[in-house]
Formats: sequence, structure tokens, C-alpha cells
Amino acid sequence: VITIWPKKGFSIYWNIPTHFCHNFGVYFKELKQFNIKYNSMNNFRGETISLFYDPGNFPSMVLLKNGTYEIRNEGVPQKGNLTIHLEQFTKELDEIYPKKIAGGIGVIHFHNWRPIFRRNVDNLKINKDISIDLVRKEHPKWDKSMIEKEASNRFETSAKIFMEKTLKLAKEIRKKTEWGYHGYPHCLSGSTDKPSFDCDALSMSENDKMSWLFNNQNVLLPSIYLKNVLKPDEKIHLVQERLKEAIRISKNLKHLPKVLPYWWYTYQDKESIFLTEADVKNTFKEILTNGADGIIIWGVSYELTDRKRCEKLKEYLMKILGP
Repeated sequence: VITIWPKKGFSIYWNIPTHFCHNFGVYFKELKQFNIKYNSMNNFRGETISLFYDPGNFPSMVLLKNGTYEIRNEGVPQKGNLTIHLEQFTKELDEIYPKKIAGGIGVIHFHNWRPIFRRNVDNLKINKDISIDLVRKEHPKWDKSMIEKEASNRFETSAKIFMEKTLKLAKEIRKKTEWGYHGYPHCLSGSTDKPSFDCDALSMSENDKMSWLFNNQNVLLPSIYLKNVLKPDEKIHLVQERLKEAIRISKNLKHLPKVLPYWWYTYQDKESIFLTEADVKNTFKEILTNGADGIIIWGVSYELTDRKRCEKLKEYLMKILGP
């Protein structure tokens, strides 16, 4: 049994769409007895916490299941139409998050690109490639470093506008909600001999460049999802690094935004496996002792498609998460 006493004001949020389990006669009424905050009727959006996946019409290269990309709103931020995006964002909020239910934490979940040019790696590298290609076509005689510098400047300037305007609009039209972007602050080590999740000097300086975002957020929402392949000490190190950086940023801001890390109860690289009791205990302990204001327990709807899966999560709540 896990017994870690939370500090004063520490809150645990339930951001799992367990209302799907009602279809199979599985309910999560016990959340209240464990002092976990949740929306009425276990709804995914409501008065306590609401998450918005890829809202509005952000310019994006959307990766499809067949490995190809779909171009949306011109693909990259420097080519995108801001008005179309903000109009769509407002429309979506009116439809799925009306003022009468709005409150608590509001989370913008957008990960088709990152506003720091260097951090667009792996599936996001296409954003760098397109940006570089656009400048190369305009300036075929420029050398590689000039092209990359200009591409980076154009991309980051426009990415900032899209993210900042979206956040300011959300705060303006849903004033009772405390807003933030999921997964930020983010860390990506600039060194090949350090784990990618290390918050090294380069990561910290890039995050300082993003003060325009953090200054406008009511909450900082770093993600601390674990991979099964990591060793126990590496898992703890990942949690420490993400939390340490979020708390550093919060303390450097006048309004001291809350730090509420997102935590997934399954492993990133093995989604069918729930975190072991030891991993739950270790990560929760780090979150509690490193100064976070709470934790958001997250999950996805495809994990809750039948009675068996719902009952498995309910049992996990009763035996591992709740106590």
C-alpha cells in the first residue's frame, strides 16, 4: 500500500475519460474518497479539468497512420492563416466547452510542432525541412548556415504568434479557467552523451526564450510519461529533471504559475502495461518532494473500449493509485 502524504494545497486531478466505462456498468465513484478531483459525471471536460486535443486550426503537417503527412492551414506557422485558426478555436470552445461548465484547469494539447526550431525532431523534423526549403527557394545563393538561421527565425517568430494568441484568446473567452499548454516546459538535451530528457544549459536557455508563453500561462504542465525500457534510476531522473525545470521557470515568473505535471498510468513504449507499484511510488514521491502543486493523472479513450479494460483500471485505482 502506498502512503505518501501530500503537502498542503497539493491536488490530484483525474483527466481520464472514464465516462466511457459507464456504458459497461463500471463507475469510478471512489475517486471522491481518495480526494482525487474530477468532473461531474466523470466527463472529460467540465468544471474541474478540461483537455483540448489539437484545437482550432493550427498550421500543421499532420502525420497519418500510413506514414504520410496531411497539410493543414498551409502546413507550417510562417505560412498559416491566424484568423482561420482563432475563429475555429472559438467555435470549438463554444461547442464543447460552453461558459456554463467552464472552470478549473484548461489544457491546450498541441504537439504537431514545437516553437523552438531545434526541438522539431523525429516525426516533427518535417517542419524544419519545409521551413529550410522555403528559404532556399527564395535565396538559392545563400549558404547552408544563412538559410537555416533565417528558416529558424521565421518559424519561431510565427510559432510564437500562433501559440501566444491562442492562449490569450482562451483566457479572454473563458476567464474562470486556468490555462496552460500540455507538455511545457519541455526539455531536449543538446548533447549526444546525455539522455534526451535532460534539462541541460541549452534546454534551459531555450525555455527562458519562451518566457512569452510561460508569462501568459496560469499553470505549467510538463509531461512525465515513463518508458518501461528505462532503468529505475533513469525514470526517477526523468521526473526530477522535468519537475526541476518547471519549478525553476515558475519561480522566475512574477505570478508564480502552478506546476501540475501530467502523469500517464501506462508506459509510453508499452501502453498495455500499467506502471508497477514501485514506479508509481517513486514518481509520486518525486512529484511531492520536488515542490509541484499537484499531479494530473491522464489516460486515453482507446484504453477504455470494453468492460474488461474498465474493470482493470478500476482495480488499479482501488489497489495502487487510490491508497
